[in-house]
Amino acid sequence: MLEFKKAEIDDLLKIQKITYETWPSTFGQVMATEQINYMLDVIYNEESLKKQVIEKGHNFILAEKDHHYPGFISYEIKADSKSDLSHILNDRESPPL
Repeated sequence: MLEFKKAEIDDLLKIQKITYETWPSTFGQVMATEQINYMLDVIYNEESLKKQVIEKGHNFILAEKDHHYPGFISYEIKADSKSDLSHILNDRESPPL
């Protein structure tokens, strides 16, 4: 059964791993490999992920199935009470989230 849990700081490396596994196949036909690598290095390095959570209020929800993390959802609730859904990513071996 697929379950969801709010990611903690200790889970950010799981978020990073999912992203590094999914971005090349997701964006590889519309972005150069160098651009993908640059964006991954800037946005999804561990320090940047911590800053997104601690300073910017981003929330990551991990999908978990049988101790495997096939994807995540990222969102942010803004000051005007509007929310911003940033990402829905899952690996290619798992069914869509």
